[in-house]
Amino acid sequence: MNLQERKNLKNIGYLFLAFAHLTDSELSEKELNAILKQLRKYAEGFSEAEFDRFLEETMRWYNDTADSRVEMVQMIAGKIHYEVEDVNLKESFLKDLVAIANADDDFIEAEKNLINTLSNAWGLDVKL
Repeated sequence: MNLQERKNLKNIGYLFLAFAHLTDSELSEKELNAILKQLRKYAEGFSEAEFDRFLEETMRWYNDTADSRVEMVQMIAGKIHYEVEDVNLKESFLKDLVAIANADDDFIEAEKNLINTLSNAWGLDVKL
């Protein structure tokens, strides 16, 4: 995985954490497990230690930006729009968010709204 792919993965990790946490002010263990499962798909070639280090870096970044998380999500959404050219990959990210939302058996309106907003921002036709 090259440096740009690693940055993109870190952005996706942040987005997934923010999605699960900010939409209902809670990050459940089920949601965290779903996030880990989704991220592992994109971390091909990472050893267990590398994946753990990546998670630690991403969690630290998320925790260090407590006062600017909404702005960070907006920035990351913009980066994905412009830097990820593969439409199927963007759609995959949205499907991952649906899986994360369903992890706690409570797919709330705020989660649906954020997925719809990201879909629109990325020029996709995914509506919930």
